[in-house]
Amino acid sequence: MRMTDLDKIPSGLLKSIFMECADPLGVLDAEGKFILWNPAAERLFGYSAEEVMGTAPSQLFVPEEQENQSRRERIARVLAGQPARFEALRRRKDGTLIPLEISLTPIKDEAGNVIARFSIYWDIRERKHAEERLQRTARSLRMLSDCNQALLRARAEAELLDEICRIIVEKGEYPLAWVGYAEDDPQKTIRPMASHGKGADYLKSARFSWADTLWGQGPAGIAIRTGQPANFENIMRDSRFLPWQALARERGFQSCIAFPLHASQGVLGALAVYSGKAGAFDQKEIDILNENAKDLAYGINALRKDREREDFLKQLTTFHAIAGKLNESLALDAVLGHIVQAAKEILQVALAAIFMVQDGKVHLKAETPGQPDEGFRPLPIGEGLIGRIVGRGEMVHCPRLDEDGHWLNGAWSGKRGVNAMLALPLHDGERTVGVLGLFTPEERRYTGNELRLIFSFVQYASIAIRNAESHSRLESTYRELERSQKLLIRSEKLSSIGTLAAGAAHEILNPTNVISLYAQRLREESEKGSPLGQAAEVICRNVSRIVKICDDLRRFSRDEKPQFHPFDPDETLRTSHRLLERQIALASISLDERMSGTPACVMGDKHQMEQVFFNLIKNAIEAMPEGGRLTVASRKLDEGEGGWECRIADTGVGIPREAMDKIFDPFFTTKPEDKGTGLGLAVSHGIVEGHGGQLWAESAPGRGTTFFVLLPLAEKAPLPSNGKA
Repeated sequence: MRMTDLDKIPSGLLKSIFMECADPLGVLDAEGKFILWNPAAERLFGYSAEEVMGTAPSQLFVPEEQENQSRRERIARVLAGQPARFEALRRRKDGTLIPLEISLTPIKDEAGNVIARFSIYWDIRERKHAEERLQRTARSLRMLSDCNQALLRARAEAELLDEICRIIVEKGEYPLAWVGYAEDDPQKTIRPMASHGKGADYLKSARFSWADTLWGQGPAGIAIRTGQPANFENIMRDSRFLPWQALARERGFQSCIAFPLHASQGVLGALAVYSGKAGAFDQKEIDILNENAKDLAYGINALRKDREREDFLKQLTTFHAIAGKLNESLALDAVLGHIVQAAKEILQVALAAIFMVQDGKVHLKAETPGQPDEGFRPLPIGEGLIGRIVGRGEMVHCPRLDEDGHWLNGAWSGKRGVNAMLALPLHDGERTVGVLGLFTPEERRYTGNELRLIFSFVQYASIAIRNAESHSRLESTYRELERSQKLLIRSEKLSSIGTLAAGAAHEILNPTNVISLYAQRLREESEKGSPLGQAAEVICRNVSRIVKICDDLRRFSRDEKPQFHPFDPDETLRTSHRLLERQIALASISLDERMSGTPACVMGDKHQMEQVFFNLIKNAIEAMPEGGRLTVASRKLDEGEGGWECRIADTGVGIPREAMDKIFDPFFTTKPEDKGTGLGLAVSHGIVEGHGGQLWAESAPGRGTTFFVLLPLAEKAPLPSNGKA
């Protein structure tokens, strides 16, 4: 535009056009100072015409543009007569910055010299906002696409959470993203599971909750509690964010939004995204992030279902493998051990235990890991949590044992670090025979597949226990039958031997008496020490042995029934060992007497029992030729066991294991030939059995032998008076 052209236009019209133009306009002279400033420019910048006239536009520039090379080049180009159009930030009077599109046009004189610059300022804030929104939308869509790709690739839940947080921060250009899961603890804690961005330390320092308390008023807490997105547009001015404002300010966070992660059981957690700008999330961006949160929740649920299926298949495989082990053994203890080990492996619990009903009480019979100790107190049926389960025959799920008033074994569970239990009754038909307990440190929610597997396992375990118990009963019956058969055979053998012995003893004694008379006469008539006298002495000694054997044979052959009267077995035992006190002392044997302090009364033949005790004590003395310790003890058994028991123990050489089954057989002896006939224990055994009692021995070579005598107590029979007042 030339000045000559302007001269043709009325000055009033030019001024009117300039002043009424809707676009902000300004004219700078050759020195770069404003000479014109229209009202639109006043409104845009806040400066009046009087304030800018005659001044350079430096107050409009941002500091970094004052000496900007691009600015100098633009001015030089305009002064050279070329127009310029560009975008730049300019400062308003109130200090705010606004984006502008600026047009600079040179004004020339007739000679073509640039004498002024004509400036037009277009406010492009809306355009910039629209562009920014488009960029954010495009960025968010790329982020959503990448997140969906991550969902397709993910094979593990933790891996998925980490990748989603990384994509949101890197592709969405946010400073921080994190995922937190809602805990079912009393504080309703939100536990951070994954995060990405510069705020990882923020999560370590902050506390989050989904309870309706001070710590639950943040975006994540509200999103979990309400199941709806929670948008905090300006966290520095939002009082709900007060507990975290200092931490957020240090890291430059200005706004935050959180989205609930829905699962089939409810809200499992939240996805939280932070921005360094206040009001950073427009509706389009919120919709995309919400869609991303829904996809993430879907991915988490899908991975969990896949994992459940994999775990279930592993559990089934383990179940079938261990089912074979249960069939390999019919010993009850082994079966119970296999069951608890299988339950622990299949269901991945901290502790599995089996409680069985025995004698009207519930006892801990097996646990894993380790063997059951005495820390679990047996409970009567119906008492305590385990006893009640047996009484009712119903499954019980206890999330907190320490808060359950019926759990009476807190020390036992505390020692093992478990505080939650799923307990299932073990049935034998209509009868509850025990309980399978599955213990974990904290409450565990079992899936439908797991519960179905547990019920199947319990049925299988019940069958295995029933089979083992049946086998145990059959074994016991077989052993008793075998014992009875042996006793019958032995009884028949003894009867035959007795009949034979009675006749043999009589026939042997007659010639023996003749031999004895001649041997004694020969010994008396021979010189002392002569060969003939010594031979006579040997004959006499062996004749005495023959007589003793015959006496034992006749005593063994007698079918004498004991004369039953009430007597004190402790006094009878004491009398027997007193008869041998001198022999005990001469053999350098110490006597340890431990008689029962509780009076007992036995119905039987006192003299026959004296013979039994005498024989057992004498055998014990002979078993310790080098001295030792003889223990003579007795005790009255509990009312349930019903009986009186004595124990005669030596510290001698012991009895060989292969001889233990024969020690009560007639003529069997472990003594030298001239020390015993092998009839003493056989006679003693017969006497004790005739009293309805039992005689047995326990021995180990080199560790001595203990003989036990068990006699039934008399029912309310008075002891005979000794005549003393």
